[in-house]
Amino acid sequence: MVPHISALYPIYKDLLDARHDGEIVVGYFLGMDTDGKPAAVAAKVRHTTNSPIFFPDVSRLPNGYTMLGPIELVQEFLAGASERAKEAQRRIESEARGKSDAERRMIELKVLVEMIPTWIADPGSGGDIAQLIFEVQSPRWRWFHRPEFCPEN
Repeated sequence: MVPHISALYPIYKDLLDARHDGEIVVGYFLGMDTDGKPAAVAAKVRHTTNSPIFFPDVSRLPNGYTMLGPIELVQEFLAGASERAKEAQRRIESEARGKSDAERRMIELKVLVEMIPTWIADPGSGGDIAQLIFEVQSPRWRWFHRPEFCPEN
């Protein structure tokens, strides 16, 4: 993705330079490591303001979780520490009813990605997320949430 984003920089310079954290694209990959334990990796394309240079940043998430936004707002969200956070928690509970723990976690992350940009009035962050579930015992997978921009197969 780095070459494609680099080519867009002259056209969208102001938009790309406006990212306060330098993260232009972030992908999270959850799965099992070689020991059969849950593992999470973040793959990012990063950028420094006023520079046409973009670079990849791939790192393992030690606890399998990342903040996905300003820490104080994520903590508010997770703790249900305000009326808006309580509303988000109610939405999670409603959507997760009868679903597995993994699906509940995916719903929580989906709601988090949708809510935090609204709370910080940053329409450049967040967005639709693609969520897949891979079967442990076979090479099969299925969509949990397929955004319109992702192909069916």
